[in-house]
Amino acid sequence: MGRHDGLIALPATLAGHEAPPRRTSWVRWVPVVALAATAFVFSWLVVGAALPSTPTPTGLDSTLVPRQTAAAAPTTATPTPLAAPTTPVPTGMEASLIDLADRLPTGVRLTAPPGWARWAGGHPTYARDVDGCPHVSRRLGESLGGRWTYVYGTMPHDSCVWVPVPWNPKQPVDQRFTFAIGFWQGEAHQLLGAAPACDAGTPATLAVPDVAPGAVLSGCTDGAGTRVRLALADPGGTGVWYLDAASGPNQHAYAPATVLPALVQATAAWFG
Repeated sequence: MGRHDGLIALPATLAGHEAPPRRTSWVRWVPVVALAATAFVFSWLVVGAALPSTPTPTGLDSTLVPRQTAAAAPTTATPTPLAAPTTPVPTGMEASLIDLADRLPTGVRLTAPPGWARWAGGHPTYARDVDGCPHVSRRLGESLGGRWTYVYGTMPHDSCVWVPVPWNPKQPVDQRFTFAIGFWQGEAHQLLGAAPACDAGTPATLAVPDVAPGAVLSGCTDGAGTRVRLALADPGGTGVWYLDAASGPNQHAYAPATVLPALVQATAAWFG
């Protein structure tokens, strides 16, 4: 711009004057920042009004809830079922005693003669041993067939023994058959457990209370043959009876389990 005095206006530096200091204060930027902020807020409001709003759930939608996933049930191992206990099936001599018990008479009472009391604790002394034995040979012959004879022994504190006729003292032991009636004085509960001697282990035993109170059936089979015994107490409490039948392994005419029931009947007929 021209000056009124006709001189050309020159910059202060060309005119030889010092230029005024440049204004660098931040104040001159305040109006610019304020204008920019106003424009940004206005743009955000316009865009926000144009966007669709989130709908509020109504009707069925309002009742829906997130589905809960069921927790997996804990798995446990299925236990292996235990085998039901089984009752062992009797075999051998045990089975034979059960069968024999069914064929024995019931309610048997064998009473010791009063005169035997004088022999308590000692062996009897008769004129003949057979005088202390019952006469059962004929009755056994009628029940079993054949003929039988007394060979040795006496009672009490011993046994009377019979064999089939003919009696051969030199007959091999494995071919012999015998039956015996014995009586031992003493406490019944101790004597009832006495079983025939066996070469192979413990004899089988079976309680037979139907035969007589406390009666016990026992037996075994081994290299010496087969033996069975019925033990029953004297009702008077003076001792225990033993009825025995025994066979060698090579004797086949008579079986102990067949002879014993007939022996019980014959003995009961004499001492019952």
